[in-house]
Amino acid sequence: MKFVKLLTVPAVLLISAAFAIPAYANHATVTKLTATCNSDHKICFHIEFTPSAIPANESRTITVELFARAKDSNNFVDTHVGHDITIQGSEDNVKQTLDNVCFDTSSLDLSKLAEFKVKVITGDDIDLGEGSLSESTPFECPAATPTPTPTATPTHTPTPSGGNGAGSPTPSANTTVALAQTGGFDFRLPLIGLLLLVAGGTLFVVSASRGRSAPTK
Repeated sequence: MKFVKLLTVPAVLLISAAFAIPAYANHATVTKLTATCNSDHKICFHIEFTPSAIPANESRTITVELFARAKDSNNFVDTHVGHDITIQGSEDNVKQTLDNVCFDTSSLDLSKLAEFKVKVITGDDIDLGEGSLSESTPFECPAATPTPTPTATPTHTPTPSGGNGAGSPTPSANTTVALAQTGGFDFRLPLIGLLLLVAGGTLFVVSASRGRSAPTK
């Protein structure tokens, strides 16, 4: 009976080790992890990793998660914006690279956030290898420059001038006042006509006088 009890402890240890080996044999060693804001104000990352001990016909998943620090805080918190990466097992364990992978940040108000960084979150069946990078260096995103609204150019309407067919001249202020004082009737035209009539009569009388005096001489 004592012998059976003595065997119980090694048996439990062996069974625990048997279940632990598959869980911790699958690794992804991240050797490079950087992130930044590109010219389109998108947050993108670059990652390089090498899988190990993953069966050739199986795959594992890790997630690169976006963390951010608010302008009024000193702590980085999970934004719940991430990108899943599928790691396919292989016998040669070749290093894999993913470049310029961008997050969908449409649900975030980036103007309220001061700094960002990305972290690698492992899945249920995979761990990070020894010496693996787990997060990037914090970085900032420059504020977007608003596009200025163009100012409308005022349209100049030319004033028609008389004598060139563009339109009738506008009466001057003096003419308008004179017409207003005479009830709207312009007396200048009859006066001009009367002067022409007097001048014509005078010329007729002078011509007639000369005609009568010519035969007498």
